[in-house]
Amino acid sequence: MSLITIRERADGAHNAVLSFDHEGEYPITVADPFSEEEEKLLEWYFEDHLRFPFIEQVKASHAAASIQEYGERLFKQVFADNEAYARYKEGVQGLTRVGFFRAKALRVGENAILRLYRQV
Repeated sequence: MSLITIRERADGAHNAVLSFDHEGEYPITVADPFSEEEEKLLEWYFEDHLRFPFIEQVKASHAAASIQEYGERLFKQVFADNEAYARYKEGVQGLTRVGFFRAKALRVGENAILRLYRQV
């Protein structure tokens, strides 16, 4: 099992550090991938729509489709560094060769990065 850690930090140009199995560190910058309007759509979807799932189906479809985009944008931010992405791909390829892929994500921090994590 691989452990991917994203640790928030306040200094420098990057606001977080990515590491794999507690080895090496890759400075990263993670920001909210959606506009305020897009965020409100997701908020509506997760908080209101699920209580009344038979109304506003078109709006719900757009919100549901945007979840993948949200994840892809975050992924691109986290693995923007070519070396970090290569390390990720190495781990995935090694684990899928034996027929499974299991990864554990550990989040450490209190501010903006956790807010993003909680929203997804």
